[in-house]
Amino acid sequence: MNTYKKILLAICILSIVCSCKKQFLNAKPDNSLVVPGTLPELQALLDNDLIISGGYSAGSDPHIGALSTDDYYITDADYLNTDDYHRAAYTWAKKIPFQPGTKNWIGPYRVIFYANIVLDALNKLPKDKTDQLSYNNIKGSALFYRAFQFYNLAQVFAPQYKSNTASSEPGIPLRLTADISELTTRSTVKETYERIIADLNEAIALLPNNPLVQTRPCKTAAFALLARTYLTMQNYSMALQFASSSLELNNQLMDYNQINPEASETFTLFNKEVLFHSGISYDYPSLIPEYAKIDNDLYNSYEANDLRKTRFFSLQESYVIFKGSYRGTIIPFTGLANDEVYLMQAECYARLGDPVKALRSLNELMINRFDKTSFKPFVATDSDEALAIILAERRKELVMRNMRWTDLRRLNLDPRFAITLTRKANGQTYTLPPNDPRYTLPIPEEIIGLTGIIQNQR
Repeated sequence: MNTYKKILLAICILSIVCSCKKQFLNAKPDNSLVVPGTLPELQALLDNDLIISGGYSAGSDPHIGALSTDDYYITDADYLNTDDYHRAAYTWAKKIPFQPGTKNWIGPYRVIFYANIVLDALNKLPKDKTDQLSYNNIKGSALFYRAFQFYNLAQVFAPQYKSNTASSEPGIPLRLTADISELTTRSTVKETYERIIADLNEAIALLPNNPLVQTRPCKTAAFALLARTYLTMQNYSMALQFASSSLELNNQLMDYNQINPEASETFTLFNKEVLFHSGISYDYPSLIPEYAKIDNDLYNSYEANDLRKTRFFSLQESYVIFKGSYRGTIIPFTGLANDEVYLMQAECYARLGDPVKALRSLNELMINRFDKTSFKPFVATDSDEALAIILAERRKELVMRNMRWTDLRRLNLDPRFAITLTRKANGQTYTLPPNDPRYTLPIPEEIIGLTGIIQNQR
């Protein structure tokens, strides 16, 4: 059987997992089905960009968190014309009427399923020493993809990591094999993050330093994802270690002075800052520029000589839209890039009491973001002041990257940076206080009905 037919069979198996029929939980796979089994076939399965990382189209990363952030607003007319799901996410409703087969859940778990198909198949292959590099790259890639989506799911469907409660609060289901008859249960938050870290540590030993193409994982991206994971856990020493390891392998930055501000879409696909390319899942009108107008206070926070103001945004007659996706399209970029890694390194230095190194890292990034003829390096008298500066620049650098929801959740744990979100829609005011239970999104009722797992309390 050729590679194409085997991949189609794998997709057919996947459709069983995504089915809304309750019996799939107890159904046994048909042993006569043949799934990809050779190294080229397994690599081809992981190279299915429409499923794994989005490629040139929408990706699989959950978008419900991005819909709930303060990066954007919608007009009353758009609010009234959209569906119940978008209105509920926009106003932080306790109940979210997810659409059947919601991409927020199915998309990430489909990637995890693909990764598990590959890992299960690799375990059955004889160790061919003549092709060990391909074997290692495929295994490392599958582990990375699985960890990446476990992380993404944990940011919306599990509580924020807190060391004193992580062992008792419910995390996400950790599917570690492609066996669709395996019962679905929720891990703890601690187990969720331990699995992400374990997968990435194993992947690092297998992956090349740099990928053939940025939709494939590499060691540099795995270091960056570990740094992101540890930052989310408030483990700043480990986050610093892995951010620095990533930058040692690849520290390239774009100079925004060299980028045309008049372009309708500022950045090109696979620009040199991108370590791993991924895209947000897409449900119309989720976050499209004409629908999701940029928050005015956010836009006005950019200084006149800050080039991000014209590279990220387009000023329309009465509102501002975002045009700065690192995907080179209107679909938000949700992968890993060097600008985020510099910001993580800077934040960790500040939190660990080294403002000099913190601002050195920040300024290495910022000199490429401001007009170089008028740029003045950021300075601070102590670590607290440095941290406040770095977090303000992080807010402006990572706009519309699907990182704001995670940042709000973790920063709300620190009274210095906790904020209350406020929105007005159709004459009503809605608020989301710091550390509110609604910062953990509900699991789709469709999934609760199929699996019997516990629902998040809101």
